[in-house]
Amino acid sequence: LLCPGGWLVNFEATNAFYMCEVVFGSLELCWVYDDDYRTDTCWLSKEGWSNLFMDGGMCDVVSVTSPQEFFHSITIGRKSAPSHVVPPVVPADDSQQWLLVGDPSSPLTSTIERVLPDNTMVRSIGDGID
Repeated sequence: LLCPGGWLVNFEATNAFYMCEVVFGSLELCWVYDDDYRTDTCWLSKEGWSNLFMDGGMCDVVSVTSPQEFFHSITIGRKSAPSHVVPPVVPADDSQQWLLVGDPSSPLTSTIERVLPDNTMVRSIGDGID
């Protein structure tokens, strides 16, 4: 359902497998999986999510975790555009605008800014929500 050229952002727990298994491991659905990505646990690592995005046809895939982050990672990917030219829905000279909540100097913010198109305006609004 993602349009060609559309971006998908995934925010997922990737570094807390054992802690999550203590909480959710007793649920039967936690262990019902049948794919090539999960073999020993129902959770995917940061690298597992990147591989899943790329194998699913996504391009420009980036997966990041801040150095102090114990629990989550963010994976971003763009759906490939078809080989034939699709007319744009909006004029090509329109820019996109993104609003990022967080520290403007963080590695995550700079990574997100790098994968966005050049004509994108990014506005950071601080390091947290009060």
